[in-house]
Amino acid sequence: MNVAFVTIFLLFISLPGFALRRSYFASRFSINQFSTNIVNEIFWSFIPALILHVIAIWIVERYSNKEIYFEYIGYLATGGNDKEYINTIFTNIHKHLKEILLYNVVLLFFAFILGTTLRKIVRILNLDVYTRILSFPNKWHYIFTGEYMNRDYGWKYHKNIDFIFVDILMDVGGEAVLYSGKFEEYFLSKVDNGLDRIMIKYPSKKIFSIDNHDEPEDIPSDLLTIPYKNILNLNISYYKLGDDGTIEELGNDDYIEPNPDIDEQLTY
Repeated sequence: MNVAFVTIFLLFISLPGFALRRSYFASRFSINQFSTNIVNEIFWSFIPALILHVIAIWIVERYSNKEIYFEYIGYLATGGNDKEYINTIFTNIHKHLKEILLYNVVLLFFAFILGTTLRKIVRILNLDVYTRILSFPNKWHYIFTGEYMNRDYGWKYHKNIDFIFVDILMDVGGEAVLYSGKFEEYFLSKVDNGLDRIMIKYPSKKIFSIDNHDEPEDIPSDLLTIPYKNILNLNISYYKLGDDGTIEELGNDDYIEPNPDIDEQLTY
């Protein structure tokens, strides 16, 4: 039996694990950056698939009169070459084709539901913030929502954030330019460290240098989109609006005096 068949067979066995992983990482904050390397796909999907198959087989054998022939599975997985024995295996598969298809469809559906449920539980309990192994691949989600601050300042601390201000240092034609504004949105990519571009509101800019003390120049634009590939540095500040009009920088004890212009802009 050739290597291609064994690979396809292992991929088939790994499908429940693949479905579980895809459903668990199927959200905006997680970047589906699965490797295109088929060996990696099999490896990362096989372990959860194996666990699911063990549970499912135990249920099938316990609550039905069906018996799973592990020797057949092992023979196919190891690439056995005995044609007569292989014919016996496929004859058995053909005989129980409906049951096999039903088993796999139900298991795939269960894996998908399980992955989705686990993701929701992890997000509700914020477990991905406190446990690195449960963290999602999209690190920008934790930065642009301020969720990483929960580790130092307490449960759901990021809920105090009313707006985020960013200073973005860029290389524009060989010149360092500092863009500033209220963070509005970000877009993901599978390259450039997972970030494609950042969108800011009420943008301003100034030439960045030690000798330049000019005030930032407002940019006549509702929204400004900045490609991540041109960003040299990124500074992010989180703020909370007080009931008395003060602006508090979260994670910092400093307060900013009320600014009527900013307050009017921020309450859109």
